[in-house]
Amino acid sequence: MEAIDIDAGEYVALFTNTGMVVTASTDTDRVVLTITDQSDEDGLRARIRDHQHRMAGPESTEDPQALAGHQLRPDPGTSAGPSGHGGSTTD
Repeated sequence: MEAIDIDAGEYVALFTNTGMVVTASTDTDRVVLTITDQSDEDGLRARIRDHQHRMAGPESTEDPQALAGHQLRPDPGTSAGPSGHGGSTTD
């Protein structure tokens, strides 16, 4: 997730794995994520179902936390992080 993408409105919706709505803003070139008090578990599940349909994913969409765990698991035999993405994180 990059500041330029946040500023361009590339992210339509952001959620925690439990359905809490997350807002994204930028501070210069840093992305600032804020968990709100709003819960939208139905919206999260609908977006997961849509994603799984587009990607022809076999994983169940009934348990967002389990699906997140599966998606975040590193690919075996690579030094890359989740699903081929770099494994570094920033605070």
